[in-house]
This record gives sequence, structure tokens and C-alpha cells, in this order.
Amino acid sequence: MTKNTRNRIVAGVISALALVAGISMIRRESTAAKLRQDHATVSGVITSESVGMHGVVEYMFVVGGREYRGKGVGASEREFGAKATVYYYPGDPSISSLHDPLVWQSPGWPMVAIPFAISLIAFCQAAGWVKTGSRP
Repeated sequence: MTKNTRNRIVAGVISALALVAGISMIRRESTAAKLRQDHATVSGVITSESVGMHGVVEYMFVVGGREYRGKGVGASEREFGAKATVYYYPGDPSISSLHDPLVWQSPGWPMVAIPFAISLIAFCQAAGWVKTGSRP
């Protein structure tokens, strides 16, 4: 494998990861914007047997006689069967959150993506894949 081919593969993988991160940030912000625009609350139940990474739990709630499920963080009680307030978008109850949409939340992906991008650029410069300096 030539150095040029290897560099293209690395660049492709990095671009794919950046694309996935970008799509995830857009989807998260879209959901949050809908909930900030209009939301209702209902009592839900934590259905996770255990708390996942970063405090993620699964929950269930009922709107209009239909059962919905979601995953999220923000419930004060995270034990199986505990009651939790669920914030949902009335136009589409499948869009829901355990966080009050009007309370500021720390952005998740940017706090990971920005340091990752800076480290990645530094790595690429150190590997000689990115040339810096003035042009002749």
C-alpha cells in the first residue's frame, strides 16, 4: 500500500466520523428545538434494569392511549420502575426527553468533537500529512 493510498483511507475514515458526528449534532438540536417550541409533560416510568453509560436510562410513557419508549438522561431517580417526568412534542410524541427543554443543557458532541478535531489536526501535522507554513 502506498503512502498516498494510506493517507486517502485515513482521510476517508476521518471524514466519515466527522459526518456522523455532524448528523448526530443536527438531529439532537432539531429534537431540542421542537421541544423548546412546544412541549407537554406526562408521567413516565424508568424501564432500564440498570443505568447505562453517562446515566442513560430507558423510559416508557403513554400519550393518547399509545405507548412510547425513549432513552435519555436527566431523570432524578434512575432505578427500575421509578416515576419520571417526560417532556414530549405534542405533534409527535416519539420526540421526547427527560430534560426540561427550557433549561440550558451542556452541548454533548461539540465538547467531544472540538478537542478531537484539534488533536486530529495536530496528529496529521506531526505525521507530515498536512503541510503548514508560508507558500513560496
